[in-house]
Amino acid sequence: MYQLRELFPRFGGHTAWIRERSTDPEVVCDTFIWEEYGQRDLDDVKFVIDCGSYAGYSTIYFLGKYPLAHVLAIEADERNMAICDLNVAAYGARARTIRAAIWGSPQELALSRGAFADGREWATIVRSEGAGNAGSVQGVTVAQLIDSSGFDRLDILKMNVEGSEQSVFDAGTEAWLPRTRNLIVSLHDQACDEAFYRALLPYGFYLSRFRNATYCTKLAPAKAPASSGKLLVANLLKNGDFESYGVAPALVEAGGWTAGSSEPAAHWKLVVADPQLEVSLAVRLGLQRSGENALHITNKHNRPIAALSAPYAALQNETIIQVRSGERYQIAVDVNIETSGAPPDRLTWGFYSFLRVAKSDGSYEDIAIPALHDVTHGYRTVGADVTIPGLSPTPRSATAWLYAWLDNGTEAAASTGAEWTWQVCVDDFRVSKVAA
Repeated sequence: MYQLRELFPRFGGHTAWIRERSTDPEVVCDTFIWEEYGQRDLDDVKFVIDCGSYAGYSTIYFLGKYPLAHVLAIEADERNMAICDLNVAAYGARARTIRAAIWGSPQELALSRGAFADGREWATIVRSEGAGNAGSVQGVTVAQLIDSSGFDRLDILKMNVEGSEQSVFDAGTEAWLPRTRNLIVSLHDQACDEAFYRALLPYGFYLSRFRNATYCTKLAPAKAPASSGKLLVANLLKNGDFESYGVAPALVEAGGWTAGSSEPAAHWKLVVADPQLEVSLAVRLGLQRSGENALHITNKHNRPIAALSAPYAALQNETIIQVRSGERYQIAVDVNIETSGAPPDRLTWGFYSFLRVAKSDGSYEDIAIPALHDVTHGYRTVGADVTIPGLSPTPRSATAWLYAWLDNGTEAAASTGAEWTWQVCVDDFRVSKVAA
């Protein structure tokens, strides 16, 4: 028997419980301290399905973060389910629990404890083999859960189910993915990765990763990318193709990229990112000419821009370009800038690229191409020829940079949120030497 202990502080104003000498404290840390399921501020959340709700901590987290949401908690292990029921009872009709296992088809499944990972409380798995024994559990599909919920759409599907995600995404997703707006999924092995990305091929979405969670937000049918024409030089923004399932996507963080995609890690470095902005990889938005991954910068939704502040993001491509005085280079960037709603008074924004030329004494000088100011929407190629000046000391090398900013010139915070959002999507970025 486990000794129950009250969780402090009381999240959402209600008492929650953990089992001493179990994996509960570790799950609480992941959920409430690291906020593994709260790394994106999602809008208009009314219905959440929490697959692998364990003892209910992620369910409590969603109920607190989205006060208008109803959460359906799915858990296969009856021991965990008992604690989950206890923890969510105070939320009344906003929380509902079902003891079941999420699966790709409705069928009876065998429950297995102690045979996966470290074998502790969080490591229960289900299998199709051996069903019918005393430890069996009913498998249900996402489509069944949506159909019986009373909601027309699913705003968040959270899934941490120890490998069962392979079955969920292997087949039948056409019955529920079109009705789903956001995914937060823990992918446990290569087979799960491949099933997941294969199912999402027909969709556009924003992709990022945090710890063990893969976020796919703003799902929508993918738009066919326009023809890119002939590139001047190879694309320096080497983020890998979406179809390369074996290459994990990366999330930009201050000081570099998280482990994942080796190609962007080898080329791009996030040098500055104001906390008021989000910087991440955007995948298959339908805005890119090539259909590859793209860099995405946006203001944080539902958060105002502070008075008299100018938040910006600056990224450096670490590819070294050897330069000499008098040489000419062409810089070209394919960029899409979109705003929605009416912008707050005196809030301006822009984007540009530049070469930072390093000199022999360690100093540097920036040579910029014309900036895009206050563009409200549109995909375009921005480019210009720049000349390496006759500098003293002598220029030695250069690196290419991207820079995007907002500027609130008012003495009051500029309200954004649902009223106004700004996003910059950078697709291809090219630097080529112009023949003399």
